[in-house]
Amino acid sequence: MTQVVRAGWGFTLLMWPATVLHRLEVEADGRSCAVARVLGCRHIVQATVLLFWPMRAVQLAGAGVDVFHGTSMAGLALLDPMRRKAALTSAVDAAVWATLATLSIRNKQRTRRLGLHPAWTMPCMST
Repeated sequence: MTQVVRAGWGFTLLMWPATVLHRLEVEADGRSCAVARVLGCRHIVQATVLLFWPMRAVQLAGAGVDVFHGTSMAGLALLDPMRRKAALTSAVDAAVWATLATLSIRNKQRTRRLGLHPAWTMPCMST
């Protein structure tokens, strides 16, 4: 499910970068739109790879890409005040994706260790 959401986010960045940037209250100049489109393509490729090859090593590599991206965006936020808001937004976005990947890997490890079918590990809603 996470990869479908990631692909959808990537598609949104690819097709409507100016709209996304305006919603984030970031200037949507040609450079920013181009960067958003490249980031959208990266999300689509990463989601596709993780969807078709969900092995632990591939998931760890994907989380590493997200951590690297987040770190580079934090650096950009420090160095470029004009792009600070966009960079920090992208860094938080990358941190969320890396966290989701880590939780997914941990959940799969727990599922295997307990010998459970993956469908049985869905959280229960309690009232």
